[in-house]
Amino acid sequence: MYNNAIEEGLADINPFAGLGMTQGDGRKDIIVLTSEEVDKLAEHAVQVHGQKFGVEFAAMILWGAYTCMRPGETFAARYSRLKDDTYSVKKQFNSRLGKETKPKHNSTGTIYVPDPAREAVLSKPRRLSDDLMFRTKRNKQFRQTSLHEAWKTVRAAFTATLPATHHLRERFAADPRRPARLLRAAPLRRLLHAQRARARTLDHRRAATPQRRRRARDPALRAPRPHTSNRPHSPRIRGKRPPTPPPYR
Repeated sequence: MYNNAIEEGLADINPFAGLGMTQGDGRKDIIVLTSEEVDKLAEHAVQVHGQKFGVEFAAMILWGAYTCMRPGETFAARYSRLKDDTYSVKKQFNSRLGKETKPKHNSTGTIYVPDPAREAVLSKPRRLSDDLMFRTKRNKQFRQTSLHEAWKTVRAAFTATLPATHHLRERFAADPRRPARLLRAAPLRRLLHAQRARARTLDHRRAATPQRRRRARDPALRAPRPHTSNRPHSPRIRGKRPPTPPPYR
């Protein structure tokens, strides 16, 4: 409302502007991996996942590192859209909806594919009748959950080999939510999540205790409510069923 008034010349400033929560810098200050580090990351993928799936996942790492495609767009990558050193981005796999949709912000178009990414994709084994570029261990299309399961072990193995002064080691040490030993920290995270969920449940229960206490103190509130249903009570006896009426003749 104040912004419309400023546009029409009825107000000079908006007193409510800038009162929201402060946003972080996002990826403004990230340090990009070097080409040697990306190659080592692909080598760790083969060592962790074996020769069969490791080559597949290593090609996926190189493809995402050199093309800068989003994970959802990489999940829906097709060989038929790769022409020499260009790739046509048309679809992405939406893990929440479980189907392929248009890319984020409708950012379709043609991108440049560097030689390392193209060679990694074309040199890995593939089925002749399969147009999908990357598949999981169970020969299914990638999604966020399957990517996380395959990526966390490779990231942990790669980070463990870096020197102590590396920026990734310092980042994992400074951020308690992303420790370097991800596999050992996973049960602890699940335990903390369960404790927080239990605490929220207890908070909801405590919110109803004042009414329960008043009902316990007041005898009128503890009295049984009158039966308001139009259907008469059935003569049910504890442990026995009511007698069955004779059949109509």
